[in-house]
Amino acid sequence: LKSSTVEEEHFVLGVVLEPEEVDAQQDVYSEQEVRKSAHRFMALYQNVGYMHKSLVNDHVRVVESYLTVEDMQVGGQSVKKGTWLMAIRVVDDDLWESVKKGTFTGFSIGGYGSRAPDEPPAA
Repeated sequence: LKSSTVEEEHFVLGVVLEPEEVDAQQDVYSEQEVRKSAHRFMALYQNVGYMHKSLVNDHVRVVESYLTVEDMQVGGQSVKKGTWLMAIRVVDDDLWESVKKGTFTGFSIGGYGSRAPDEPPAA
């Protein structure tokens, strides 16, 4: 959701992580994991990256970060309970032009990890 007011607030609100949905890496996060990730981000990091390549903290400001407490509609999009939403204000005019053009389509947690095979249950 991008602001479209006359003054152009340079405001972007979007889903960072949604519980029980398959992400781009075929992972699924529980509501508890989404909550843990959102809290860890705010407590320890608050960094915003550019296409997973570099930080753009001097070009944006995190102005909202919250977990939905019920199913709701945001900008005409259905958002389920436990979803992590974040809003940023883009303070760099060139970056804002890229946002307006649709170069950026969403937020990412930008994490990394390794996969381990599932272990059979203990007998």
